[in-house]
Formats: sequence, C-alpha cells, structure tokens
Amino acid sequence: MINKDNVQSRLEFIKNFYREAFEQPGRMKAPEIDIIFYPYIGLHQSIRMRDGKAYVRLAELMADAPLAVQRALAFILVAKLMRRKVPKAADQLYRDYTTQAHILDRSEESRKKRGRKVVGSSKGKVYDLDTMFTQLNERYFQNELQKPILVWTKRKNRSFHGKYHPTDHAVFINKRLDSPNVPAYIVEYILYHELLHIKHPIQIVNGRQRKHTREFNRDEKKFPYYEQAEKWLKYNM
Repeated sequence: MINKDNVQSRLEFIKNFYREAFEQPGRMKAPEIDIIFYPYIGLHQSIRMRDGKAYVRLAELMADAPLAVQRALAFILVAKLMRRKVPKAADQLYRDYTTQAHILDRSEESRKKRGRKVVGSSKGKVYDLDTMFTQLNERYFQNELQKPILVWTKRKNRSFHGKYHPTDHAVFINKRLDSPNVPAYIVEYILYHELLHIKHPIQIVNGRQRKHTREFNRDEKKFPYYEQAEKWLKYNM
C-alpha cells in the first residue's frame, strides 16, 4: 500500500480522471467531486450524485493501483452513473488488473477480516433448509458436499432468490420463499442452485469472472422440475 501521507495528494490527482470522464467531447461539465478510499469489503467501488456533487468511494485495496487502472475505473464508474456504454478498453484494463492472483488474494483476505457475522436461522415458518440440504446432498451430490451455513434472510427481498457467499461458506435464501403459497420444489430448486456454486466455484475466463459455467448449467438442468421452477419464478416472483 502507498504511504498514508501520500493518499490525499494521490486522490487529488485521481480526481482529474473523473473530470476527464465527465467532460468527454460533447459531454457535460464535470461536477464537484468528493473522492476517498473507503474500507469496503473486497474490491467494491461506488459513485453517486447528490445535490450536484459526485461522491466516489473506492475500495482501500485500490489505493496503490497503477494510475492507468485508476483512470480506467473512473471512465467505468462515470459511464455507469450516466448510463453510457462502458469503454471496452477501460473495462478490459480494469479486469486484467483486478483478476491478477495477488489482487484476488488481497480481496479474499479483506473479506475474511471484514466479512459480516452470519446471523439467522435455517428453520423457517414453512420450510426447513437443513432438512432440504440433507435430501439434496444425498440425491445430487452423493453426500460429498460440505454443509454450508443455511440462513433465511431477515427481510423479504425482491432483488434475488438466493445467494452463496464463499467467504462465509453461507447460503442465504429469500424469506419471500418461506410461504405456504410457494411450492416446496421451488425452494428446493433455489437451494440446489446455490449449492451448485459450492460444487462449481467461480472461474476466471479471459479475465472475466464466470459464475455459471457450462458444467454448472449442465448440472442445474438435472433438477427434475427445472423448467417448471423457472417458469413459476418468472410469473410469481
């Protein structure tokens, strides 16, 4: 990491990249920019506008990233903020940097140190995730899958059905599914999908993270109610 005494001067220099990204030929005048390195877990970055000011929060892990990578990230974040097309060259440069082994190792270490404590229950009002895991592990994984922490989310969420967090080795299932109006095979399908993420970890292919590999998709379709479940979720969730 760079010397803390130099962080502020480095941030002031990086601001120029964001001004450049905002002020591309034919674009808007750059707003005032507030930028800091923030103690995000891993390599999360964010940008938002409030009262005409752009607030940029960069992961602390990016503090010593090469300036070329900082510039690429600036163009990526501004493009997403303004709903423009992300420049391919910038996207590739950023991905090439963040998928290097030593960067991924640092990101994983950050997750281990700052990762959240998993609190919750596997037993819902209608469905018990522990029981479902035991059945799915025997039926599809020959009882070889290491049991993750199984948790119903505290709140109902409309943005996802289930999530697997490899750092915590935990599977979170949306509380919306813990309902008598949701068929059991739907909950089984979502849990099965998340368990496949344990069997088939994320791969780096051509500098990009691939969560759903060919092998993953092949195994997912082994679920006997795969098509029915996808259709039900599409029209009911």
